[in-house]
Amino acid sequence: MSFDPIVAGVTLGGSLLSAVSSFCVLACFVYFNQSQRSFRHALVFNLTLADFINATNNGISGIIYVRDKQLSPGVACGINGWLGQLSVQATDFSVLAISIATLLVVTQTGRVMNASTMTKTIMCLSVWILPIVTSTTALGMGQMAPVSGNWCWISRDRTDLRYALAHGWRFAVIAVTICTYTYIWIYITRHFKSLGSVSTRSRSGSSASWRCKGSSSMSSPGKRSVDFGRGQGQFRQIADPEHGSSMASSEELVSRAAAPAPQYRGITATTTITTTTTDRAVSHPHKSQHQRDLSSTSITQAASDQFRARSQKIEREIKKMLLLNGYPICYVMLWIPGITNRIIEASGSKVDNRVIATLQASTQFIGFANAVTYGLNQQWRGR
Repeated sequence: MSFDPIVAGVTLGGSLLSAVSSFCVLACFVYFNQSQRSFRHALVFNLTLADFINATNNGISGIIYVRDKQLSPGVACGINGWLGQLSVQATDFSVLAISIATLLVVTQTGRVMNASTMTKTIMCLSVWILPIVTSTTALGMGQMAPVSGNWCWISRDRTDLRYALAHGWRFAVIAVTICTYTYIWIYITRHFKSLGSVSTRSRSGSSASWRCKGSSSMSSPGKRSVDFGRGQGQFRQIADPEHGSSMASSEELVSRAAAPAPQYRGITATTTITTTTTDRAVSHPHKSQHQRDLSSTSITQAASDQFRARSQKIEREIKKMLLLNGYPICYVMLWIPGITNRIIEASGSKVDNRVIATLQASTQFIGFANAVTYGLNQQWRGR
């Protein structure tokens, strides 16, 4: 295509801006290494590394293109195309990995977040496997050539190869990402609405209903339980008369209620306390109904506070992962013009080359958008 200084300049500006921004984010990862070792940070680092390679690669070829007003086929062009295909597809799959990780954290809290360093490393490295295969395949076939932009890539004569190695995968990644986040938002809307309902009811005491089972006589054993909401997770405290325990003091029961419970799986909304009264109640006839009610209230409040605290911790972890939403959102939005360009080229329609080049210029700002998202996320997490 003929050289257009305006389009070439804007595209080069986007590449350089993304390269500098991505480098700054990588520097932050090095400097704040001790505080950024979570799984979400590993995913963001992987994405940022791919952005930096792609932006730097396109920035170098863009400078040559602006200077010489053309790019020539050859070894340098082949390397530029190989790095471009490798890095841009690594960005695709890094975004997909973030989407899937967010889904797993939201629906199965505690598994992905507690992954070992080796597991995190393997998951991050796996993002690069397919990009290495596709970029090496195109280079080995000798199909890297100057295209409608500031870089070299798969020849425009091999539309089939472009879709097999790049466009097809990208369309699939975008579709899966959109479907994944649609499901996440539906899931969160339902479960947080349930959590909010449980939290409100437990504070007002409306859900702390004591159900007495068995005889109502003071001399007969009875079983009482308190349920908070519905869900998967349960906390149960039992005083079993058959094992020698009896109606414990309110302080002892509150202490037991505050003990660690099994970790929740996903977003749960149930806390159950069960206590059993025994014949020892008869040996303390001086205890009034008012005193027993006070003990019951203390137990209920302790369990309610524990449930809310753990629910809030889970909610915080989920919200931290949801801050990663900015990455796929920016990715999809900035790729829409580029995808439009690919469709136009594939259809064989005769469109002004300047329009085609302008449409794909937006993709060069993905690295910058991701760097801004990283900065905002760090600021919001500190609040």
